[in-house]
Amino acid sequence: MVEITYDQFFYLLDGEYGYLLGYCTEEKDGVFVDASGKTPSFSTKAALMEFALRNGLRVNRDASTLHQLDAVESWISKSHPHTLDRNEVIATWNLFQDVAKSVMDAGAGFRNADVGLFPIYDKLFWGFTAPPYWVHEGEPYDPELSPEELQTLVELLTIGFRMFRQACVKLD
Repeated sequence: MVEITYDQFFYLLDGEYGYLLGYCTEEKDGVFVDASGKTPSFSTKAALMEFALRNGLRVNRDASTLHQLDAVESWISKSHPHTLDRNEVIATWNLFQDVAKSVMDAGAGFRNADVGLFPIYDKLFWGFTAPPYWVHEGEPYDPELSPEELQTLVELLTIGFRMFRQACVKLD
């Protein structure tokens, strides 16, 4: 069995900062889940590191870039395509995928809603930098989401926020 080295997933949700233990291996990505099937969350980096030390977990010292979950949730309430921050949406989607894969039954709703959404994901992913870094037929690729795709994205992320709040438990 390969020992996992965890990364610190840093986020802002409901005006509060939090940290999760996440990992990325050749086989899969995910987050640490305790014996009760919940994902421990911490208010500070120090609390996360103390938990890891107590539980014999190896953790990279550097925290990830801040996941601006509040900003994405605010966008959901407006769902105006011109205010879409592709970087934040794709980072949030990836975080929710990691949590959904890890918490098993609690993540089933998100995993089911995520099926078949690769075209939307790809539009966000390939067009997520400013200026877009991918060139198609000599033109920068800057895709726009259709109204239906925007609605699907809003629905998926809404499910993701509900799952995230249910799965993550602050321990400090």
